Amino acid sequence: MHAPPFVPHDRQAGAAGATCSTVNVSMNERLISLGTGGALLLNSLIGPKRSRPLSFLAAAGLLYRGLTGHCHAYEMLGVDSAQCERDRMQERPEAEAT
Repeated sequence: MHAPPFVPHDRQAGAAGATCSTVNVSMNERLISLGTGGALLLNSLIGPKRSRPLSFLAAAGLLYRGLTGHCHAYEMLGVDSAQCERDRMQERPEAEAT
């Protein structure tokens, strides 16, 4: 059995066995991906016939990214735009306690 060609950056176990780095896309990026994916899906259904397959594939990728919060390209590059949101959430209880 071969080792995977890419080993992602450190993963920390989160709640219910999920990994912390499974969500690596910030909420703003997720909303933009969902909106753009929805528009492309609509274009793939009623748009010009020549652009429908490409629009459908792009829509599927963006909708997956928006719904799951995971981007495979970000994972390969070691990017985690959701980390800032997690850091802010951890700092809030400390600020309220003082």
